[in-house]
Amino acid sequence: MNEVQLVLESIVAWFQSGGPWMYLVVLSDVVGMPCVALSLLVAATSRVTKKGVLFARVVAWSVVLGALLPMLAGAAGAGAGLYMLEKAASVAAPDMVDELRVRGTQIALIPLKFGGWSSLLFLLPALLSVAIVPSRAELAAAGLFD
Repeated sequence: MNEVQLVLESIVAWFQSGGPWMYLVVLSDVVGMPCVALSLLVAATSRVTKKGVLFARVVAWSVVLGALLPMLAGAAGAGAGLYMLEKAASVAAPDMVDELRVRGTQIALIPLKFGGWSSLLFLLPALLSVAIVPSRAELAAAGLFD
């Protein structure tokens, strides 16, 4: 087995151990990718044409807020996982509770970690689109803003 196969298998295993909440994180990723691309396109267009700046700002900041959705989905998954963990710990044998909590917490936090990294990957280009939109000072210098 080569290194690529090992990496892919570990990613799949990590995704599977994250539970059904991982699908919500991935769904928000699939929706977020074109939104970030659109935001960058609108921001670049407003910079070049100096038109539609307000629309570009609204789109850019909306996408910045939307970039937090994968993390929120992951947090919901982590909360659900921790809740299930506590229910399981309440009926587990006393000698197994500590080990169950340690391993269960690691597994329960997988959706939060995945969603957090995903949000970070979307947040960086989303913030770039905010930076690309022309500022009031740039528009005033061009004689387009009083």
